[in-house]
Amino acid sequence: MTSAVALFKDLRKARQLMNELQAGAFVTAIADVTTQIDTLFSPSFLRLTPTQWFSQLPRYVQAMVRRLERLRGNAARDAEVAKQVSPFVSAYKKLSAAHSSAEIERLKWMIEEFRVSLFAQELKTSIPVSAKRLSEQLALVERTV
Repeated sequence: MTSAVALFKDLRKARQLMNELQAGAFVTAIADVTTQIDTLFSPSFLRLTPTQWFSQLPRYVQAMVRRLERLRGNAARDAEVAKQVSPFVSAYKKLSAAHSSAEIERLKWMIEEFRVSLFAQELKTSIPVSAKRLSEQLALVERTV
């Protein structure tokens, strides 16, 4: 099976899981994953995603699937973990809406790696990432825009 086929099968599985998890306890997590999908798979993602990060898309989708599979059993833990990512996602959205730069783009991919480290550690990150490193990258972006 080609990696593109596997990617879209996993993406379909993530969407199916989101459809199954429509209860109130999961609304925030579903909204977060929906935003993540929309960010990663914009209409122009094939053209705009750098090769280095394009090859990571299957792992990001696998991490989404694992998060959603675990959500039903532990929504409270998911919410706590999501709070670690949320400020960076909000900052990225605000910055990327107003500016475009390599440093903002790097922040985007660091956030995706951070999600992997928090929600699907077994998939391992492709770069060293932590809340501290994200804070440093965010500070760099803010200084340069």
